[in-house]
Amino acid sequence: MKLSPSEKQTLIGPLVIGGLLGAFVAYAVFAFASEYRLQNGDSIDTWQTATEAGFAFLVAVVLTVGLLGVLPIAVQRWRAKGGSNV
Repeated sequence: MKLSPSEKQTLIGPLVIGGLLGAFVAYAVFAFASEYRLQNGDSIDTWQTATEAGFAFLVAVVLTVGLLGVLPIAVQRWRAKGGSNV
């Protein structure tokens, strides 16, 4: 699937928003997991907590870009091919 220049520009916005949202979610996951483990009396495993935060970041970015970037492009292409007359 080759992207036109306007479609590439359409993906930049959701990528930036996804990065910001992902950073916030990753920070929240890291802080919550650390606090939760401390209250349970467990030691904080920094690598595990960082991995969980990194995974949360990736999920937030992928969902944001998918829903706000790729989905509108796919719908527009589908409608351009005559998929719907709505």
